[in-house]
Amino acid sequence: MRKQLGTHPKLFAGLALTLLSLPGAGWAQPTVSVTPSAGSGSSQTFSVSASQGGYVISEVYINFSDSSMSTLDCMAALVPSTNLLYLWNTPNAPNNWYQLPAGTSVSNSNCTLNAGASGHSGSGSSVTANFAISFSPGYVGTKTTWVAATSNAPSPNNTSGFVAKGTWSPATVPAPTVSLAPASGTGARGTFSVTATQQGGYNIQEVYLNFSDSGMSSLDCLVALIPSANALYLWNSSNNPNGWYQLPAGGSAHNGDCTLNGGASGYSGGGSTVIANFALMFQNPSYTGTRVTWFAAVNDQGVTSNWQDTDSGTETTWEVDPTVTLVNTGNWHTGLTNFYVGDTFTLTVSGEPSQSVTLNYTQNGAGGSLSEGFTDSNGNLVILGTETPGEVGTWTEQWVVGGVPAIPTLAFSVVPLGCTGTVVTYWYRGHFVETRQRSQRSPCSRRNAA
Repeated sequence: MRKQLGTHPKLFAGLALTLLSLPGAGWAQPTVSVTPSAGSGSSQTFSVSASQGGYVISEVYINFSDSSMSTLDCMAALVPSTNLLYLWNTPNAPNNWYQLPAGTSVSNSNCTLNAGASGHSGSGSSVTANFAISFSPGYVGTKTTWVAATSNAPSPNNTSGFVAKGTWSPATVPAPTVSLAPASGTGARGTFSVTATQQGGYNIQEVYLNFSDSGMSSLDCLVALIPSANALYLWNSSNNPNGWYQLPAGGSAHNGDCTLNGGASGYSGGGSTVIANFALMFQNPSYTGTRVTWFAAVNDQGVTSNWQDTDSGTETTWEVDPTVTLVNTGNWHTGLTNFYVGDTFTLTVSGEPSQSVTLNYTQNGAGGSLSEGFTDSNGNLVILGTETPGEVGTWTEQWVVGGVPAIPTLAFSVVPLGCTGTVVTYWYRGHFVETRQRSQRSPCSRRNAA
């Protein structure tokens, strides 16, 4: 890549620096390269080699900027014939060149050029200029290294133009660390919290979450959050296939595998620590089974945590299946796994919205099937009931949502109050007390005992 700068203030009397972007016909421009071409660190000596057969290299330049060289952050120059060094935009020469006295160092806001450790080798048509540069602590992130040279060749072939020849990270910026909660679980929906932490005085800029396989070969349910704008994004949504879609405030978006609920998502914290909360629902009946949960963050210097799929040494996974829960809500037996006749219960089936729900069951070994209706707009079907004498026995229940079996398969018993084989139920003034193993002298029931 070449960059045309146009005409700059005079480097020294009688010479105006003009770097052109195109060579002239029939002539070769100076060729340039830099060593090292990549790396990181707060200080480094950069060697810019310039050559042009048959002509004399008159000036050599280096600049650190972005990929389009829109700024002159740290631009230095060397004139081989005089061994003079220059730094652009110093306090001594704002927006201009400053000539370094021999053996001294001069700084601008982004870097320091050390003349004592700089210099050049070679002469004539082949010169290597050495720039000993130290970067300011606040000048961080990956920068593009631009180099150029001029010669005494006829214009316009007397300049290479600025050429991008490498990248350099002036300071080693630590990568963010990330963790995920929950690290594992099951369900057709969930709120997933990615905690991103940054050291070194930098800030978290972006947080990501994706559901895929163990090699992350697909972007099944990829979401992102930018804390500074409180903006949520979903990849490959129906609104923007094969791209990012920004959710409107409080809105939702979906792709073929999941829905991101913007109203229930968001973040807490800010700056160096961000907790991004993604409220997701997996709405594709065929998108089931165990998925690996990948998560990542990027800081404000563009350094990434890279995609992670472990938390505290354990692979992060999510079982994308409908779920069912059965809770004993009886007045005296709340929380018990099994039931007595008269106990009330709450059964909740969770899956995709507006899906048919069926029940396949066995009672004392005899099987049957029932249609129980449909999940609501939130993907839930809630059944409230009371265990009756006709339901006494041992049960298994497999609930199915939209053709997908819910987990777990329920297994429980319903037993009558009072004498049940060797078990005795004890009451006191109409309240259940306990069950005990029946002894030879125990009555089958002691209801309303004095």
